[in-house]
Amino acid sequence: YRIVRPDGEERWIHDKAYPILGASGEVARVAGVSEDITERKLAEAEIIRRVEAERILRSELDHRVRNNLASLITLIEMSERSAEDIASFASAVKGRVNAMATIHSFLSRTKWRDVGLAEMIDALTPPDARATVKCTGEPVLIPAYRCNSLAIVLQELMHNSMKHGAMGGGAKKAAPEGVVNGGNMGAVVGLFGLCWGDVGLFLGMPGSGLGNAAINAVG
Repeated sequence: YRIVRPDGEERWIHDKAYPILGASGEVARVAGVSEDITERKLAEAEIIRRVEAERILRSELDHRVRNNLASLITLIEMSERSAEDIASFASAVKGRVNAMATIHSFLSRTKWRDVGLAEMIDALTPPDARATVKCTGEPVLIPAYRCNSLAIVLQELMHNSMKHGAMGGGAKKAAPEGVVNGGNMGAVVGLFGLCWGDVGLFLGMPGSGLGNAAINAVG
């Protein structure tokens, strides 16, 4: 049982009592020992807390692995349908898997906390292309469970920019212009706007290729 000391501190006590018999066998008195077991109770509570935390972690890990594998299967199927040959298929799959792996490593370092959108973009941008990327707008935090989907979208935008636009050296001015965010958009809380532009270039209207299909699939 617990007691509260005069200074307000709670302590756990364990009592043991036993009778002391008289000459004729009757109970003459009762003796006992009280033991302070607070440290033991605290240690037991910590063990229970750690076991529960490990259970939650295993459950979350299982959930994330299943979601990532499902996303990977979807991307492979989409890449397979649109690829013209084995080389282009391998390149498409590699880029998308690398984006997922990069964000997974990034989230591991941040202990799976919500991350800034600008930090995500920086993590996904190839080192030799970072000078061409400029992010503007208010800070936006992305929930950890949405980061993989957004990473695929960003990877598609970067892939197109490196192939046709500013990240590939085709523009005179640093681009993409980056993030335009109004915090909340309209009456829906939690939404933000992402505007990607290659400054100084006009690539025509977007087509209906794999990039758009991948964005629509995870959007």
